[in-house]
Amino acid sequence: MILADQLIAAKLNLVNGSDPAPVINLVNQADGLLAAYSGKLPLQVTSSTTFGQVMVNVAGRLEAYNSGSMTPLCGSVAAADTAPFDPTGYTFRDIVSFIVIIIATSV
Repeated sequence: MILADQLIAAKLNLVNGSDPAPVINLVNQADGLLAAYSGKLPLQVTSSTTFGQVMVNVAGRLEAYNSGSMTPLCGSVAAADTAPFDPTGYTFRDIVSFIVIIIATSV
């Protein structure tokens, strides 16, 4: 669940215009990690497995992005002058589907 939560937050930040440069590869990696499993979240992957350790690592790096640690200019005048992220690869439906999954599995 941690990886899915951080991935959703990152995608929402990207759609909102956050700098994609420090995170786009992580987003693609997280998508691939989650796509390796079928079914509903949580995926029941334990952090003691190699795959689980990779998921935790990617989630931690996405959390750093989501908290602003990887985008030091976020919110400054300089950041406002940069071009916004082009969300062409991420549809609103993709983001909504992740949010629905999180809500459905949290109840």
